[in-house]
Amino acid sequence: MIIGTFRIGEDIALALDAVAGDIANIQQITANLSASKQRTHFELDTEFTAVTMLVSDRSAEGANPAGWTISLAASQTTSLKPGLYGIDARMVDANGNVDITEETALIRVTKGAI
Repeated sequence: MIIGTFRIGEDIALALDAVAGDIANIQQITANLSASKQRTHFELDTEFTAVTMLVSDRSAEGANPAGWTISLAASQTTSLKPGLYGIDARMVDANGNVDITEETALIRVTKGAI
């Protein structure tokens, strides 16, 4: 399921909600944007170098549910091509346990008429 459509040259921002566990236990979280070979379903394009996204903790904002905002600045989206992209997050807790998002978040990137 595609959770959002964004234009080349605009910011991308998505919420990653903590649905279980204690987010205070998370020591590190990273997120990457990867391109798909296909336009109708996600098939990882191994020729595309994944783009590291900015991850911001929303707990200081009193977000409910708690979690993070995953974003990519407009200046970085200008290098993207129209198509389907997948976003995954990787979390490491205080014990060194690694957890990856259960499903890849899919977004579509389009080119404006201007």
